[in-house]
Amino acid sequence: MARLTHILIAWLLASATVQAQDLSALEQAAKKGRRDADAQSAYGHALVEAAQYRKAERFLKLAARLRKDDARGLYDRVAIPLAQGDYRRSKGACRELQNKHPDSVLGDVCMARAFLAWRRASRADEHLTLAAKKAPQDLELQIATADARRMQGRTADALAAYQAVLQASPTLGRAHVGLGLLHLASGDRGSATAALQTAITHSPYNVRALHELGQLLEGKEAVAMLERALALKKKWPEAKLALAQAKLEAGDVEAAEALFRVALKDKRFTARAQIGLGTALMARGDLVAAEEGLKAGLSALPHSPEANFALAQLYERTERYEDAFEQYRAAAVTRGHNTRALMAAAQLAVKLSRNLLAGAFLRKALENAPKAGGVHALYADLLVARGDREAAKNHYQQALAGEGEVDRDAVAGKLAALK
Repeated sequence: MARLTHILIAWLLASATVQAQDLSALEQAAKKGRRDADAQSAYGHALVEAAQYRKAERFLKLAARLRKDDARGLYDRVAIPLAQGDYRRSKGACRELQNKHPDSVLGDVCMARAFLAWRRASRADEHLTLAAKKAPQDLELQIATADARRMQGRTADALAAYQAVLQASPTLGRAHVGLGLLHLASGDRGSATAALQTAITHSPYNVRALHELGQLLEGKEAVAMLERALALKKKWPEAKLALAQAKLEAGDVEAAEALFRVALKDKRFTARAQIGLGTALMARGDLVAAEEGLKAGLSALPHSPEANFALAQLYERTERYEDAFEQYRAAAVTRGHNTRALMAAAQLAVKLSRNLLAGAFLRKALENAPKAGGVHALYADLLVARGDREAAKNHYQQALAGEGEVDRDAVAGKLAALK
């Protein structure tokens, strides 16, 4: 599965200009078919997904005129305020649609969408119920229902609803995006990644999918996705901050530092930028400035797992070991006993020959992630040192069968030495 994912990502990166090509093709189709409402609508909706709202409005208005203000045309025009989360503007446009076309399912779907934009999923249900009485198989109704169930936290219902949409329309990019967001909310990062990858094969201009995928991937792949998102939506501070973090994790410390310094100027993101800048400064060895930045970020975001973990690493590098242990504990608590922080703390304890403390951290890590191969392997090493060979065998076996990064050849060798 990992190899298949890698191949897919490589293919996407090799086609880095695919979103421009697809938007260009839709634009050409719209220009050639000036009297074709479907061509105008398709390009307009693609621009909405690319967050290019001003340009999208021109094509969606033209599509509506060509359709002589029928229900579909009016519904298309609401796509922009809905995407912007503008409840009042959306509601007004939906009222107009309902008044002009009271028998259309789209008026009720539109009003449901307006309430979803306002984060009032329960209010949306009233209108979804009315729409279902008119046209239960309508695709817009089905995807609106799936989105509502996702926002309500009704995971099983949402999954079934998205699957029904995709059975009817397998290439509908925004349905794959919704499915990806559903998996992300439930903590299934693997399924979320797969769904979002599928989304951008069908809608490569969907900036939400590119942004979310960029935060799920690692290294150059993450950087590529976020750069694609910013090529479409240039003034997007959240994506710029995510790109800075991705560049830092990919080893491009200089570029990351520059982006974090720019982000510091935006008061909405000052704390996160301080944390990122502190981490970047630590990566290039400026530990005094790094500590100042991390502590400044933590004063505003005391539960930030990234800041707590980075500060713990800094304390470890400067041989303030008790402070490091305390900070690793803080990093673990912020994400419900984060395995990475607990593992790092255990490794530090082993380095200091504090095996009892290391064992405590590892047992906590295994409570949190019972299938983590690396944790099992290190815990087995401790058991060997303690003379508990049978228990060590068991954990080496679990390490070999476990998940995550682990040197399986080394573990297999250690296991064989115990037999």
